[in-house]
Formats: sequence, C-alpha cells, structure tokens
Amino acid sequence: MIRVKITNLLNKVGRRIPKRFRWKLPFFYGLCLFFGFILFLAYLKFPSLVVCSKLFGQGFCTPTGDFLILLVSIPGYFIAGNFLPFLPQLNWVVSFVLVILITFAFYYLVGVAAEKYSKAPYSKKITMLVTLLFSVLIILAILFLLR
Repeated sequence: MIRVKITNLLNKVGRRIPKRFRWKLPFFYGLCLFFGFILFLAYLKFPSLVVCSKLFGQGFCTPTGDFLILLVSIPGYFIAGNFLPFLPQLNWVVSFVLVILITFAFYYLVGVAAEKYSKAPYSKKITMLVTLLFSVLIILAILFLLR
C-alpha cells in the first residue's frame, strides 16, 4: 500500500520535470532557489543551520539557505558583477532580480548548447567544443580588461 503511494507520488513529481534539457537546468536552479529559501526560513527557527566555507579565497559563515542560493547563482554573480558597477546606483532588489534572471538565462543557454552538442556528429562536436572554449576565453579576457 505504501509502496504504491510512493510510486504514484514519484510519477506525479516526474511529470512536473521538463523533458527537454534546455529547461531542466533552469528548473533545477529554481528548485535550488526554493529549497534555499526554505532553509533560510528554517535558519530563523534553528540558528545552528550555518555553513562556514571558503569561496574565491575568502572565508565566510552564512546561513545554509543563503549558501545554497549563492552557490547555484555563481554564474549570475560573475556575469552581472562585472557590468553592474557601470550602472548607476541600483536598489538591492533590482540587483538581486537581475542576478537571478541572468543565472536563469545562463543555465538555459547551457542546456541549449548541451542539446545541440548531444545531437551533433563527432567532427561537429570537436568544432563546437573548440569554439565554446575560445568564446569563454575571449569573454573572460574582455571582462578582466574592463576592470
């Protein structure tokens, strides 16, 4: 009886997960944001839910929910963090939403690239990989030159 209920629950949850890979990464990012928010609310009741870590050479302690949200949002912070200083003073809410939207877009584009990569023939895969690596290197060079 319990096994049937668990199977039915897993089937219902499985139907909610997107089938196309380009939507799976943003979906799981949204799920991590949701669980991070839940963990942050749990931190308000249980103050021992703290993670101490080093990220980019800086040691810090933060609530577990914040750590999860920061960890999965690193692409957005990396991209937005390089062009937000050029914008006039923004409200922290606008910056926060901008980082989340940029991270969603990043995960969507990674999913699109993974779908195209998986369907391509071998010679095309090598060309795509080299192009991707050079593109990332050029973007990193531009971002570091803007500093």
